[in-house]
Amino acid sequence: MIEPIRKTSPIVIETLGDLINSGMRLSVYCGQALGPHPCGRRLDVETVEIARLFGRDAVYVGREFPLKCARCGSRKLEYRVGADPTIVPMAGDPFNRP
Repeated sequence: MIEPIRKTSPIVIETLGDLINSGMRLSVYCGQALGPHPCGRRLDVETVEIARLFGRDAVYVGREFPLKCARCGSRKLEYRVGADPTIVPMAGDPFNRP
C-alpha cells in the first residue's frame, strides 16, 4: 500500500519564487471580459518571466503588476494560480492494479 507523504509543517506560498519552487504557475488574463468590449484573453507571460521582471521575492497576492493586454490595452488583469500540468507523479497511479 502506498502511504501519502506527510509534512510536519504547512507549505507557505507567498512570493513568485515560492510559486516557481512549488511547481505552480501564475496565469494572467485580461479582466475586460465583463466590460463593454469583452476581451478575457490569456496573456502570453510565464511565471518565470514575471519573476525576472519584478523579482522572485515579489508578493503576488493582492498585487497588480504593471502589465497590459496586447489585444485591447487594458490594465485590468486577473491573476490565477494553478498547478503545472507537466508535473507527473513519481509513485505512479496508486489505483492502477496489475
